[in-house]
Amino acid sequence: MTGNERLAGEVSLDELDTLIAEPRHLLWIDLEDPTDRDFMFLQREFGFHPLAIEDARRRHERLKLDIYEDYLFLVFYAARPSESDQLFTTQELSLFIGRNYLVTVHHEPCAEIDAIAERWREQAHQIEASKQHVALHLYTLLDTIVDNYFR
Repeated sequence: MTGNERLAGEVSLDELDTLIAEPRHLLWIDLEDPTDRDFMFLQREFGFHPLAIEDARRRHERLKLDIYEDYLFLVFYAARPSESDQLFTTQELSLFIGRNYLVTVHHEPCAEIDAIAERWREQAHQIEASKQHVALHLYTLLDTIVDNYFR
């Protein structure tokens, strides 16, 4: 999502270079069940380190925060009550966090991301007016995930 101009789904791939390079834009890219081509795209457009791409591609990574020169890479887990014998199930999320972008990668649908996307769509004008930083969006997403840890 670009907080200044448009909502998710309205940005063409041709515009991405310009949006990433312009600090006043806030961009969120959410990849659900990404392909090899998606990962190559991320590496080419954002310059993500091959090890971070590999960690986002694989499943069952440990929780981690890796610090790179221009971005952070975070592996985080959502947890939900299980419908089976288990107490809960987990869902892995990989996040690339830059100065003006957030890239989320997950292999299954994620209810928390869907809820946050809807909330951000509803608050687009407030987000634009306040010039909020990506850190607030990251906090909102992680807080929503952690809130769902508890019934």
